[in-house]
Amino acid sequence: MSLLDEAEYQAVKARYIDNLSWFKVSQRIYFSDRWSKKLAQRGLEKVARALFGVDKSIEDYMVS
Repeated sequence: MSLLDEAEYQAVKARYIDNLSWFKVSQRIYFSDRWSKKLAQRGLEKVARALFGVDKSIEDYMVS
C-alpha cells in the first residue's frame, strides 16, 4: 500500500520537486488552488510521520 494517494503524490511532486506555482499545480492535477494546497499539506504530513514518527498535525505547531 502506498503512503500517498495519487492526488497527494502529484501535488507534492509538482510543488516541491518540480517547483511549480500553486496555479500550475492545480492545472496539472485538475484541482482548485485551495485543494491542491490541502492535498500537498496532507501528503507532506504523511511523509513526515513516516520519516520522523511525528504524531501531531502540522497545524498543532503553527502559530497564529
